Amino acid sequence: MRSTLAAAALAASFLSSAAFAAVPDANVYDSGGRRDPFRPAIGQDGPERDCPRDQSLKALRADEVRLHGFLRTAQGPAALIEGAVPTGSLLARPQDELCDGRVEAVDYENRVVVLRVARQDPLRPWRERILQLDRE
Repeated sequence: MRSTLAAAALAASFLSSAAFAAVPDANVYDSGGRRDPFRPAIGQDGPERDCPRDQSLKALRADEVRLHGFLRTAQGPAALIEGAVPTGSLLARPQDELCDGRVEAVDYENRVVVLRVARQDPLRPWRERILQLDRE
């Protein structure tokens, strides 16, 4: 019992010390401005871009999204899309920005979404990705 109290007191004094504050969090990867070593240096569309790490459309890459459905809204047609990591569907409307492109068109009647993806090619600085929902 006495050793447990001594260990707890020692741990409390260490946690409140300046030495503990100087220890970096071991679970956070800091790239230091370098590229992510777990992604290819050069992909299909050139160097990878850093995406925000939130749950918005700007966090999704065009090649990772899937189409789930469509909605008619007062602002016009909208598509329900989901990223590679399922966190729920997001509404995408024409001209909405993605990490590496934008939503070019949402065609409710034909169940098609056209994405324009940025490229590193000066002759063709973009490519289109077409998402189509199967008719049931």
